[in-house]
Amino acid sequence: MKEKKDKTMVTKSGYKHIHSFKGHKDVVNCFVYNDENLYTASNDQESLINCWSLTPEDLQKEGSNHKPIRTFGANKSGKYWHEQGVCCLALSGQYLYSGSFDSQVIKWNADTGEALGMYSGHGEAVYSVACLDVWLLTASRDKTVRVWNESSQKTSAILRGHEAPIRAMVLADRLLYTGSDDYTIHQ
Repeated sequence: MKEKKDKTMVTKSGYKHIHSFKGHKDVVNCFVYNDENLYTASNDQESLINCWSLTPEDLQKEGSNHKPIRTFGANKSGKYWHEQGVCCLALSGQYLYSGSFDSQVIKWNADTGEALGMYSGHGEAVYSVACLDVWLLTASRDKTVRVWNESSQKTSAILRGHEAPIRAMVLADRLLYTGSDDYTIHQ
C-alpha cells in the first residue's frame, strides 16, 4: 500500500481509503450498517455502540475524519447496559441487537439508542446474533445457540451439538449454519 500526497491510501489492487471513523477507545469488534447509518462496537470498558451517518451530505461535511452522530450504551444514570465489551451486532428493521462478553443481548431502538430489553440465558459471551421473522438467534461461548421469541424475550429452544464455543453463525435460505472452535460447521 502506498500513500499519496493527499493522504489517500491506495492498495495494489486500486482500492482507496476514503473515510476514517474515529470514536472508540479499544479494538473495534464488529459493525453493521443500513442505507443511512454505520453502527460499530468495541471491546472498551464502557461497552458503547457508536453510530455514524452514511449520508453523502454528512460524509462530505465531516471530511475524512468522521465522528459519531450518536453513541449509546449507558442509561440515564450513567450505568452501562453491558458490563463488558460488545462482541456482535445485528440490525433488523428499526432494532439493533448487541451481544456481549457479559453473556447478555440487548435490544435497542436503532434510531434513538434507547434500550428496549435484555435477553439473559447464556452462561458465557455471546459471539453472534441473527434475526429471522419473530425469532432472535444467539450463539455463545457456552457451546449453544438460543432461539428467542423476539417480543417476549423468552428462550424458545436451545440448540446443542458443538463441543467448543460457537464463534460464527449465519442464516441462509432459512437454514442455520454455525461455526465453532471444535473445527466444525453445523447445519
